[in-house]
Amino acid sequence: MARIFKIKNNWYIDYNIEGKRIRKVIGRYKKIAELALSDIEVKIAKRRAGFFVSDKKLADYIPQFLSYIKVHVKSSTAKRYVQIINHLSQFLDILEDPPTKLSQITPPVIEEYKLHRLEFVKPQTVNYELTCLHHFFRYAMEMKYIQENPTQKIKKIRKPQRKAPRFLTKEEIVSLLTKCSPSLVNIVKMLLNMGMRWGELRNLEWDDINWNEKVIYIRKKEDEPKIIGRIKEIIRRR
Repeated sequence: MARIFKIKNNWYIDYNIEGKRIRKVIGRYKKIAELALSDIEVKIAKRRAGFFVSDKKLADYIPQFLSYIKVHVKSSTAKRYVQIINHLSQFLDILEDPPTKLSQITPPVIEEYKLHRLEFVKPQTVNYELTCLHHFFRYAMEMKYIQENPTQKIKKIRKPQRKAPRFLTKEEIVSLLTKCSPSLVNIVKMLLNMGMRWGELRNLEWDDINWNEKVIYIRKKEDEPKIIGRIKEIIRRR
């Protein structure tokens, strides 16, 4: 039988496994303690049913996963995975009892990591990291190193509602153009008339412009450029 209880500001978990009583401090959040309780109860049930989880050391799995990722995603995404896994490793190192195996990274640990990262980055960044960690553990499941993905039941942070974009008035457009240097006027006009982003304008190449049809192609600049949109606009001057 397993249970959680609170002493002062901390929640604890208390359970018996193979006749040995174990009591651990979880932290100040009841939600994390409840996740820990649920995880322990599942593990106890599996052990009683005769199921055993094949395990793998983190030190061995991380290089294996990164080698796999580098083959299947673009280089910029692979770099993000390296950064996120480094963040996770640094967080695990500061825990009272740092996990050394994949199976020791439980939902409560991931929930604690989520709260920890919120102290340093924006909610949308934390959500992106959770998505990457989901792939990190899903691959471990595919390799039969773990039976469950600890990120599966972790809720992402609700994004705040974005304000509707505000468009410039005619007076503001006139004021903007009068303050532009002659070399920038046509560029700013193109941005205003086509709704292009600055990054899209910066990535334009001569091959993206068809002077005969008066068409500009907005392309995704990756290893092999792919057309992701087509915007027709009369080009004022050649």
